[in-house]
Amino acid sequence: MSRIRMTEATTHGLAPTVQPDELRDCWEDARDFTARHPGSARGRGAPGGPEYSPWAGYRASMLQISFMHPDNPLASWRRGNDLDDIVFRVAAEFPMMVIGEGIHHGLPFDVEGFPHSIDAMSCRRWLYPGANGM
Repeated sequence: MSRIRMTEATTHGLAPTVQPDELRDCWEDARDFTARHPGSARGRGAPGGPEYSPWAGYRASMLQISFMHPDNPLASWRRGNDLDDIVFRVAAEFPMMVIGEGIHHGLPFDVEGFPHSIDAMSCRRWLYPGANGM
């Protein structure tokens, strides 16, 4: 399987959106694999692993960095080693710049704005539980 070029299929340098369920599955698979095999990483298409879109993998890796961040920006939605569904709904569509390999300073998305977007989505779901797309 050939490696994708992360600059393909982007709009204005932004990672394409993904389905929240695929993002959750990809994140959980990587989390569980890492727990069973400390120090190793499961790449897309690893033997025995499910196939996810490269963009789900990209977004899942950014979410994992946020999950492990010392400032704990996801603390309100963290349940042990899991995250509430609302986090995946927002992360699936939240604007994220595409970065290549190498050393980068900071994350490719608004780290402070991300929790605010989760809060906003949570409020909309609470106020309008039957709203379309929620």
